[in-house]
Amino acid sequence: MIRDFSERKKLEKQLKLNEQKYKSIVENNTDAVFMLDETGTFLSVNKSGAEVSGYKEEELLHKGFHQLVYEPELPLVVHHFLKALEGETQEYTMHFYHKNGNMIYSAVKNIPIVVDGKVMGIYGIARDITMEHLKYETLKSQEAYYRMLVDRSPDPTIIYQDGVFHYVNYAFARLMKAANRDVLVGKQLEDFIPTTQQEIFYQKSKEVLQDSADSVSMEGVIFTMEGTRREVEVFSTKTTFNHEPAIYAVLRDITEKKEIERKISKMAYFDFLTELPNRQLFKESLEEMMEGAEEKGKTFALLFLDGDNFKRINDMFGHTGGDEFLKEFAKRLKKSLRKEDLVARVGGDEFNILLPQVKTRDEIVPIIERLYEGMRKPWEYAGKRVTMTMSIGVAIFPEDGKSIKTLIHNADEALYSVKEQGGNHYMFVGEM
Repeated sequence: MIRDFSERKKLEKQLKLNEQKYKSIVENNTDAVFMLDETGTFLSVNKSGAEVSGYKEEELLHKGFHQLVYEPELPLVVHHFLKALEGETQEYTMHFYHKNGNMIYSAVKNIPIVVDGKVMGIYGIARDITMEHLKYETLKSQEAYYRMLVDRSPDPTIIYQDGVFHYVNYAFARLMKAANRDVLVGKQLEDFIPTTQQEIFYQKSKEVLQDSADSVSMEGVIFTMEGTRREVEVFSTKTTFNHEPAIYAVLRDITEKKEIERKISKMAYFDFLTELPNRQLFKESLEEMMEGAEEKGKTFALLFLDGDNFKRINDMFGHTGGDEFLKEFAKRLKKSLRKEDLVARVGGDEFNILLPQVKTRDEIVPIIERLYEGMRKPWEYAGKRVTMTMSIGVAIFPEDGKSIKTLIHNADEALYSVKEQGGNHYMFVGEM
């Protein structure tokens, strides 16, 4: 027994030593080393990771990686992240924002964390290759190679002084719908930029020429010679033209990418079926409303709402009919509410509603009655008429809860009481 105890102590000591070695390797690694959970949230980051990003370690924890990624590259980075979650190690390069707003170019490796055959998160290693990237760009400045490369570059590229084009490549001419490059040389850049964006454009140009930034990036709008509006991203660096300071700028047409990002954003915060805010947007809106109400001493109401007969609808008409029912149900809810109210679909036939700027039940009841009035007309589908009914639990901040958890719990309890009594009516927390 004494020997077994001795062996166990020895093993524990070795395990602790190995743990210390591993921790030392991670903490002292010159590359950024981090862990992400399945949602892309930082669980840990080493000192190098904090330094290269400009954030303190505690500031990065619980942030999502998407908050740091350079927006036009976000779809590609998300693609690699999802591939890693599927168990495939990923290696790629990307840009991310330093806390001070500068862009950092990095080489990244994502390694799946597998426990008992299941991917539980991502282990990441990122190396800052910004300087290497800039040196590589400098090497391309050899005149013959530079002109050949830039002329045929797929990225629209220009050189300008005092806002006047002195050089444009073929890609820029195509972007601008110009007959050839020559028709653009000598023209004023401001002729193609919206008036509202000209001031920030000249400010960014000034930063580059004054050496206050190695490189400057911005997004904006440019109009082609045909008047077509395109969204572009511009990377600008200082160069010379005819021995005078000039700006070398590379543009990316991100019109389609921005549209994809807008769709991705909508998918993240809106329910696909009903186009109402989803659970995540509702949660953030509730947090914001509670914070504002606490600061200004205001009240608001939280409504938990369930459809009473959704299962019967699904049984009668199938999932297609059920989807049509939910869309009509959501449409009627939204139509019955005020402009400042928010209704979100948080589950199958579960909806949450926020009523700001209401002080008493007397102000809340008419709104609820409008909701029921909106459901009065039977829903017609496949030649049948169905009555729409619902149950509602109502909680008022702060009298029914001064925290989100308490307020939600009480509204849910009120809804449960309504359903226990047969549904198709509403109940305030104080009436339970």
